[in-house]
Amino acid sequence: MTTTSYLKAQLRKQAVLRIEKFATDQGDVGVFATITAPSRYHPVAGKSDGINQTHVAFGKPTPADAQRYLRNVWGRIRSRLHREGISIRGVRFTEQHQDRCPQWHMLMFVAPENQARYEAVVAASAIIGGSNDDQGKFKLLHMEAGKSTAAGYIAKYIAKDINGDNVNFHYAPTYIRTGIAAN
Repeated sequence: MTTTSYLKAQLRKQAVLRIEKFATDQGDVGVFATITAPSRYHPVAGKSDGINQTHVAFGKPTPADAQRYLRNVWGRIRSRLHREGISIRGVRFTEQHQDRCPQWHMLMFVAPENQARYEAVVAASAIIGGSNDDQGKFKLLHMEAGKSTAAGYIAKYIAKDINGDNVNFHYAPTYIRTGIAAN
C-alpha cells in the first residue's frame, strides 16, 4: 500500500469514527445493512458460474440498471422513514459483486426507540420484487457493545474498495436477520 492510499484509508476511517461518535453521543444505535439487487440483475447464477436465465429473460440488465434499482429502494426507505418522523444519519456505499452487479452497504444510526421500525422499513423495502426467487435481498447487523465498533466494521468494506487488499480485522457483529423473504 502506498503512503497516499494509506493516508486516504486513515482519513476515511476517521470520518466514519467521527460520525459514529457523534451519533452515539446523541444516544443513537448503529445498524449495518446490506441490500442486494434481485437475481435478474446478476448475469451469473449464484455459485454455479453459469448464465443466469432470469437475467437473460429480463433483457440482460446492466450494473447501471441495478444501481438505479438500489437507488429506488433507498428512496422508498427514506420516504417512508420521513413520513413516520424517523431520523437517521450515517454512511452508504456500493460494493460490486464478482459479476459487477452492485450491492449497497449502509451504516445508519437511529434513536433506540425507532430501531425496530427502521429495520422493518429496510426489510420491507428491500424485498420488493417478482417471484420469491427474484426478490431483493437484505442483511441487518447490530454491533456488539464492547466487542467492535460500527466504524471498525464498515472500515473493512471501505478498505477493500481502496486497494483490494485483504483486511485482517476481527469483528463480532450480532446477527439479526437475513432475508430472501416473500411479500
